[in-house]
Amino acid sequence: NNSTVTGNSAFMGGGVSAGTLTATSTTFSQNQATYVGGAAISLGGISLTNSTLTGNLAYGVPGVYSVGSFTANFTTFSGNISSGPSTLTKNASQGTYTVANSIFNETGLALLGATGSAATFSFFNSADALANNTAPSLIFATTASLNLGALANNGGTTLTMLPGAGSPVIGAADPDSRIPTVDQRGVTRTSPSTMGAVHVAFTPTPTPTPTPTPDPDPTPTPTPTPTPSASVAPVVVPVVVPVVTPSVVSTPIVLPPVGVVLLTGAARVNAQVVEVEAPASTTVASAPQVIVSAGSAVAPVVSGLPARTPIVASMSVSSQTRAKSTFVPIGTTRSTAAGQVKVPAFKATRPGVYTIRLATPAGKAFYVKVKVTAKKSAK
Repeated sequence: NNSTVTGNSAFMGGGVSAGTLTATSTTFSQNQATYVGGAAISLGGISLTNSTLTGNLAYGVPGVYSVGSFTANFTTFSGNISSGPSTLTKNASQGTYTVANSIFNETGLALLGATGSAATFSFFNSADALANNTAPSLIFATTASLNLGALANNGGTTLTMLPGAGSPVIGAADPDSRIPTVDQRGVTRTSPSTMGAVHVAFTPTPTPTPTPTPDPDPTPTPTPTPTPSASVAPVVVPVVVPVVTPSVVSTPIVLPPVGVVLLTGAARVNAQVVEVEAPASTTVASAPQVIVSAGSAVAPVVSGLPARTPIVASMSVSSQTRAKSTFVPIGTTRSTAAGQVKVPAFKATRPGVYTIRLATPAGKAFYVKVKVTAKKSAK
């Protein structure tokens, strides 16, 4: 843990050769194997968390070679080099191969190789810039769009690779997965978390507030001066210019959703998933509706949104129709490859119809309604 393995060489397992290898907050860099396992080789299984593998070299499998199971969670692979078979990682003969919330930023390498029918594979919520992959549930990106910084001192006890502005991995970690409390540097992971070994806080694009048009100042009407007659001395009447008080436009105070409790921790994970039958609408008037009972902990799932996109969820501040145009944020999430979004879990204690707005970074909004009834069970 919290270690650096660099500049080593061997016939197999340039950095580490072990029966079972568990590495947390560790950087493997510039290691070399004549045959396989540039960074590491294991006969019993490999587990990587909050770790970085970069610049490792081997004839085959410059990353890690595991005869047993292989797990990579919140791990960054970048710039590893193979002089022979183009496979980054390999799981041979047995065990399971699980990758989650990790980054693969490689050139000319396939993500994995496997031998033996006993090997099984599971991929979800990872960023992939590899040309030869068809694994499901990955964010396919280019090296340029991943925008990973070079191996450098970004804080902590090891060198790391920091995702730059605009990288699709920022805020893209699965919120329901086992997220470490800190990243490789020891920095606290806030929600939504970032894929890979280094966390960068996600900043949603704010919804612009329209600027009110001020009322024009009225033009005062002058009082005419009377023309004196020949026999009467003129009486001068002073011109009175009215004082115009400018209009003041007050800014409304936005209150939290009335009767709504936002859920966290175990309550959020255990909330009832409620499918919205119709796709989300781009207008409030035609938004589909799902019905739940008051006091139920629910997490509505809605389709029809852009695939693999960060989403900012907001809710109308009141169940009353007159207030549904005013929204307050209730959390952030991310759409799946199929364009589905799970709304952050909440519990509504007050019957009524609440409108949920789902906004993309490009400023496009989608709507769905949640009708809360006094009945005891959700429909």
